[in-house]
Amino acid sequence: MKPIGKVLCASGIMAGLLAFFWKDSFNPESLSGARVLLTGASAGIGEQMAYHYARFGAEIVLTARREAVLQKVVEKCLTLGAKKVFYIPADMSSPSEPEKVVQFAVQKLGGLDYLVLNHIGVTRFQMWAGDVEYTRWLMQGESPLLSPPLTLPPSLLWMASSARCATSSPCRRETSLSPCASWG
Repeated sequence: MKPIGKVLCASGIMAGLLAFFWKDSFNPESLSGARVLLTGASAGIGEQMAYHYARFGAEIVLTARREAVLQKVVEKCLTLGAKKVFYIPADMSSPSEPEKVVQFAVQKLGGLDYLVLNHIGVTRFQMWAGDVEYTRWLMQGESPLLSPPLTLPPSLLWMASSARCATSSPCRRETSLSPCASWG
């Protein structure tokens, strides 16, 4: 066998062993009662993420531009087991909307444990270091190349270990999960 074949074979065996012995540390109970703000929740990935949080018993604030569709998502979340669900129609590209949405969420839920930014697209993503202005910039979508995320890995739901902010980049299929201060 050629050296490259040996390397590929060994890599395959190591990957198989890693997959076999991997311990999933996600604890679904950690999301029960979690306070979640989810943007872009009227369809697609945002809608499905709302349903997942609802199944885990989270308290959720949903936002998107289409109020009628948001109302239907809220109804389904309640039937799936969400402890509380609120919605606020908003266009997150408007400079005044993100602040209004966060204030609404904090008022209704008493604070935030998770912020899931599903309305943004290609932008300068980085680990969140506590910069509230950067978060406002992300939420307002001031990047000239904005588009809704095309893909977000299912592993996004394991962000249950501590408060996190999530953003995604559709072109690079990257997700940034970083600890963030709990609002409220």
